[in-house]
Amino acid sequence: MKRVITFLMITGMACFLSGAKLGKLEGILKPQMMKVYGNELFVVQGHQFYIYSLEGLKLKKVVGKHGEGPGEFNPDPARTIVISVLPDCIIGESRNKVVWFSRNGDFIKEVKKYPGAIQTLPLGKNYAVMKILYGEKGQSYFVVSLCDGDMKEIKELYRQRFFTYEDKLYAMPDGLYYSILGNKLFIEESPDGFVIEAFDVTGKKLYDIRKPYDKIPVPSEKKKEAFEDFLQIPSMQRAIKANGKGWVNDYMKTTKVIYPDDYPAIQYIVGDGNKLYVQTYKVKDGKDEFIVMDLKGNTLKKVFLPSAKKVDFLVQMQGDKKFFSIYKDKYYYLRMVEDGEDEEWEVYVEDIK
Repeated sequence: MKRVITFLMITGMACFLSGAKLGKLEGILKPQMMKVYGNELFVVQGHQFYIYSLEGLKLKKVVGKHGEGPGEFNPDPARTIVISVLPDCIIGESRNKVVWFSRNGDFIKEVKKYPGAIQTLPLGKNYAVMKILYGEKGQSYFVVSLCDGDMKEIKELYRQRFFTYEDKLYAMPDGLYYSILGNKLFIEESPDGFVIEAFDVTGKKLYDIRKPYDKIPVPSEKKKEAFEDFLQIPSMQRAIKANGKGWVNDYMKTTKVIYPDDYPAIQYIVGDGNKLYVQTYKVKDGKDEFIVMDLKGNTLKKVFLPSAKKVDFLVQMQGDKKFFSIYKDKYYYLRMVEDGEDEEWEVYVEDIK
């Protein structure tokens, strides 16, 4: 079965944008996230990421090899790598290491991660690191901390309950997301509502962004889908394979499944230039709502953009992994289309007006 990514540059009814050429990107079987930066498209697959030029849609480089050497990643059945694309480098991260590459994909350096770290973003001379803190008696949390260049924690900035906590399973997990813009760190705190905290490069809290929001009820069918998605994560599949399907019933006897009555106020936050894009759970005509704000939290506008494919249950917990990217007021997104026996991943771009 063939899977390809087709890159379509569209805006309104046009098939081309600023003379962009319609084309295809071959070689991707199962994308896990995408980024657009400058004139390049980045697609993660397993322990590698692919760099394509937007002009001509030509593959420039495949970065990341299987192994334990410099710039290499060991495949992890439960976690693919996550990348952060910056003006002067690309940061690629596996479960065990943080690797810096040049913008053309050449290895620069790497640092070993401490256990539980998920994603690392430069913040001044230090780093904002999101991790999972596994506590006693199952009391686990997502945590964002300020760390030095050796990844040693300077201070904790925010913590949020993990999707498994004590004897409870939160089957529709509320992930934790953060963004860095203008030497400020923004952390969304959706368990408390529409709340975003801003910090400076020293980890000092600057201000809160708080807004009223409409509560969106969770339909009962979505709750059922959420639990089925949870059963698909690798650790659950391994347990079911080893112990049989009846193991799920035994697991449920010791675990209380919690479903929210309403969706969180914030789904993702995305930084672009001097703007914050906040994706909510409001959907209209197949499009998702984004609230566009300045860095003080003033609402500039609200827009509805085409819904991208949602990432899997476990991937939601693994950092900034999305099937869309916002860059210079343009919205790029992946969509899978089946055509007979073939499956194609289409990528579109739309102006944010």
